Amino acid sequence: GDLSKPARFLPMAKLLIVDRGNDAVMITVDPANVEKVDSLLAYPYGRLKSTKGLEQKVIKDVATLRRRWRIALAAEAAGCMAAALAFVVDYVKTRRAFGRALGSFQAIQHRLVHASETTESTKWMAFRAAWSDSETDAAVAAGFAQMRTAQLTFDLHQFCGAMGLTLELPLHLWTYRLRVLAGELGGASATSLGQLRRDGRGRRCRSAVAGSDRHGAYATRAGRGDRIRRTSQFAGHRHGRGVGAAADGLSGD
Repeated sequence: GDLSKPARFLPMAKLLIVDRGNDAVMITVDPANVEKVDSLLAYPYGRLKSTKGLEQKVIKDVATLRRRWRIALAAEAAGCMAAALAFVVDYVKTRRAFGRALGSFQAIQHRLVHASETTESTKWMAFRAAWSDSETDAAVAAGFAQMRTAQLTFDLHQFCGAMGLTLELPLHLWTYRLRVLAGELGGASATSLGQLRRDGRGRRCRSAVAGSDRHGAYATRAGRGDRIRRTSQFAGHRHGRGVGAAADGLSGD
């Protein structure tokens, strides 16, 4: 990693961890050595003013670092998704068009249900990955969150109309963060391909995230395809919560 590049939360951080490829370093951060960086990405960014004389500790087990980074990424994405979805559900309940609440239109309800399924699936995959601490579960959780971010943020902003394109509406505080998270660790493709390299062992490669956004299927073991489950089942039936929660109470006047 390049120590001169901006990093999220650096202005208030005590430690900075930099992945250098074969290993990583943990750097003690001196607040006087941090320069704040202006950004529209809803995170407080900063960069080190100087990279000389830094107190560093080498981390050799970079595989564990990346695995837990992916788990944390999925958990953070789930939180951003939930906050953004809750805001938009409240918005479409009160915003009116054509004499009725926006949330009473079935087309919007259907897409809100899909956003709810994405949010709940991301949360439970992150929980599973944190519980198992396995490479595959971490890759699936992070890859799924990154893969679904673009559609979810597009839909939520569209439901807010022209206001959704302004900084006056706080929705961007969550969706902009999601777009940052979607690109971390190389994005969904790099996450999936990395898992394939670890799990391949000469087998024919298949995606760690099987299926499409439309059908919401994922493979719990990359490269085998022997345990494919529906994310809607994972988020709803298995954990006792239906994926239609977002549309609850939007039936109209």
